[in-house]
Amino acid sequence: MKKVSGFMEGLCIVLFLGVLTIFYPTPLQSQQHTVENVGFEVLDNNIAVIEYDLSGKDRRYTVNLQLRRRGNPTYSFEPQAVMGDVGKGKFAGENRKIIWSMEHDMEEGLVFDPFVNDYYFTVQARRNRRTGWIWITAILGGASWYFLVENPEVLDIK
Repeated sequence: MKKVSGFMEGLCIVLFLGVLTIFYPTPLQSQQHTVENVGFEVLDNNIAVIEYDLSGKDRRYTVNLQLRRRGNPTYSFEPQAVMGDVGKGKFAGENRKIIWSMEHDMEEGLVFDPFVNDYYFTVQARRNRRTGWIWITAILGGASWYFLVENPEVLDIK
């Protein structure tokens, strides 16, 4: 009969607990974030400056911008020629700014009527997923490989 040493039993327990903690939701994962105080100004040179506040911890977010119309709820345009506090990054805080080159997107097909005054922007922020579990799995897998393959004497097989 095969018998596993006490060390191997302990290693199995550590591996199980490691995997369990990776997938167990923690209070840190459930913390909320909100986007508030979204405002904008269009400058004379077809540049829009969008400002917003993003509450939350200083974590990585993916921030997206959409141009909408109050008079046409189906209208939605996602500007492409943007820079600043948009995309992936650490954007939590106040007075965040996105700069949009409207002229560039108009060349790409955006229809923007300067006589319509019901345009507004929405800013969505989504917290990026943690990739720490990949490192934990790699470390635990490497440790398992070392003890099971490189040091087979750890197994007490009779």
